[in-house]
Amino acid sequence: MTKAQTPARGRPARLSRDDVVAVAKRLLENGGGEALSIRRLADELGSSPMSIYRHVESMDHLIVLVLDELAKEIPKPDLPDDPRERVVVLWLALYDCLAANPWAQEVLAREMSIGPSVLWFVEEIIKSFVDGGLSLKRAGQAYNLTWKFSVGTLMIDQGQTDVEARHDGPSIARQFMITHAEGYPTLRALMAEVPNADHRGRDRYLMNLEILLDGIANWK
Repeated sequence: MTKAQTPARGRPARLSRDDVVAVAKRLLENGGGEALSIRRLADELGSSPMSIYRHVESMDHLIVLVLDELAKEIPKPDLPDDPRERVVVLWLALYDCLAANPWAQEVLAREMSIGPSVLWFVEEIIKSFVDGGLSLKRAGQAYNLTWKFSVGTLMIDQGQTDVEARHDGPSIARQFMITHAEGYPTLRALMAEVPNADHRGRDRYLMNLEILLDGIANWK
């Protein structure tokens, strides 16, 4: 009687950086920034943390790589000749990408991590401000201001949406403001004039971006 042969156990599949980045991106999409850790990533890949570190230097490096993959998905828009119109078109392209990926808003708010694939947008935005008459230093400040405005707007909008989903209606803060506005005549008048104001969404973002650009134009 011959002894049954035990099948040889093969080596685990070799990890690649693309594997690591793809799974990290999936974890972020499904659970946000809190869902991603090197340990969790290693478990998902059936590997060890040490194996992950053969492909990425640190968590910060991994975040840059994931954001770079996201940036590759942003279509480069056709750019108008007018510098201000170019700024609007460029920021709307970035806004649309971040609006569709709340996890990226969260990550970018904690650390301004950018990869090489988004540098085309940064270059064109700053160049557009310069072409519009700003000095290079002022153009850099204008980029930074519009960047913070855009990410902040997205995060606040998403937070309000999340709160309303939990309460199935206006937030407690909104209800409190409505109830106690009587002693504040300016606030009461505003709420009477715009009783159901909703400052969220792409159209509202565009309106406020135009107002911000009006102010930046006065820097010249």
